[in-house]
Amino acid sequence: MTKARLGIVILVALGASAGSMDLNQQQQETLTSIDTAWSKTQLESLPPPYTVSQTDLEQLAGSGSASPALRLRAIHALSTYCSVPSPGTCPDFDPAHQTLAALIAANGSAHSGADLLILRGAIEAIGPMRGSNDAAVLIPLLDHPSRDIRATTALALGAVCDSSSTTIAALHQRYSNESTDQVKLAISAALRMLPCP
Repeated sequence: MTKARLGIVILVALGASAGSMDLNQQQQETLTSIDTAWSKTQLESLPPPYTVSQTDLEQLAGSGSASPALRLRAIHALSTYCSVPSPGTCPDFDPAHQTLAALIAANGSAHSGADLLILRGAIEAIGPMRGSNDAAVLIPLLDHPSRDIRATTALALGAVCDSSSTTIAALHQRYSNESTDQVKLAISAALRMLPCP
């Protein structure tokens, strides 16, 4: 599939999330069959009128009426956006970062369904942004009832690259209290990432 064709599908999907139309089955399958999310560079390289703006992605990510598949695509694309790029970190005040942090806050108590998927996607996406407050936002989620959320949170903490004693201690404590191998493996992987280069 060409980038231009996918751009059309994304724009149609964005229109659908605003309530202007519904995606047909073929459009949904086309969009959700992609194995990787689009990056800022890829989205901005689409020729007009196929480009998708950061604002479009932020609105789609936060839209409760859009399908979870579309929201997850927007969430993962947002992880590649930062309005004030700096070496290795994205400021907490960055709009894309704020959107992801807001999704984590809004869905932090989710236990099932689409809200749990959105929470997991936002946790995965925020890690590489390395915001200064991200470790503090993520650490409480190490005790989430969902093992997938606990594992995803551990890996996100590794990606955040916060090797403070608070983060290291939280990971070690979760490891010692954890009964699920999936989560233990994720914690071990996160600890190997720290400290980051």
